[in-house]
Amino acid sequence: MSVKIETLPGHEVLALTGKTVLRPGGIEATNRLFKLANFEKGKSILELASSFGLNVKRLSHEYGLIVTGIDNKESSVERAKESISSQGISNVHFMLGDILELNEIGEKFDYILAEAILTMQTDRNKKKVITDAYKMLKPGGLLLMHELVFTSEQEVMHKELSKVIKVNANALTQEGWAKLLKDARFSIAHIETGPMSLLTPAGLLRDEGIMGILRMIKNIIVNQKIRKRVLAMRSFFSTNSDKLAHITICAKKS
Repeated sequence: MSVKIETLPGHEVLALTGKTVLRPGGIEATNRLFKLANFEKGKSILELASSFGLNVKRLSHEYGLIVTGIDNKESSVERAKESISSQGISNVHFMLGDILELNEIGEKFDYILAEAILTMQTDRNKKKVITDAYKMLKPGGLLLMHELVFTSEQEVMHKELSKVIKVNANALTQEGWAKLLKDARFSIAHIETGPMSLLTPAGLLRDEGIMGILRMIKNIIVNQKIRKRVLAMRSFFSTNSDKLAHITICAKKS
C-alpha cells in the first residue's frame, strides 16, 4: 500500500527523509534529561513510544538499566527487536501496546521516559498518561519528559501547527505542563525550556551529522511531495521560532 505523503504526520515524513532524532530539543535536550536523572545501574526504566529503540539501546548500553520499551506500531517493535538481537544487547524488552493502557503492563519502574509523545495527546489523555505513570513508578521514582512547549499564542499555535504537521500538536505552556504534573501529585525537581531545534542547521548537524544531513537532502530532492512537506514545516518553525520551544522536566513521585 502506497504512503500518502500529503496527510502523513510530520514526524513520519521526517523519518522518511532519514532523520533519526525526531524530538523538539534534539539530542542535546535528551542528554540534559539523562544527566538530570542521574541513573543508577541495575534500575528499571519504561520508555513510552520507544519507536525503533534508539534510546533503549543507549539506556541499556551506557547506563546499565533494565529497559522496557512500549510502542503501538508493530513494525517499529519488530524492527527494534531485530536491532537489539543483532547487537546482543541484554536487559531489554519491547512490547506492542498503547500508552493509554499502561496498567496492562503490571509492574513498577524506577524511571519512566516520555519524549515528544504527550504533545500529541488530548488534554484528557495527557492527564491519564501522567496519572498512570505516577501509579507505575516506585516510591521516589522519576518521570522524565521532553516535549514541545508554546511560549505564546497557545490556541493559535495549536491550530496552525496542527495544520502544518497533520497531527494534533496540543502542546502546553510551561505553566500548563507544570500544573499537569502537580495535579497528578508529582513534585518537579527540574524544569527548563530551550529552542526548538528540530530543523535548524545547528540542530540538524548536532543530531544527524554531515552524512545524515546529506542523506536527508538526497531523499528530499528526489521526492517532490516530501520536499514540499519538509519545506513547509521548516518555514513554519522558522517563522514562529519565538513561539515554539522545547521543555525538559524531571518530576519525582512523592
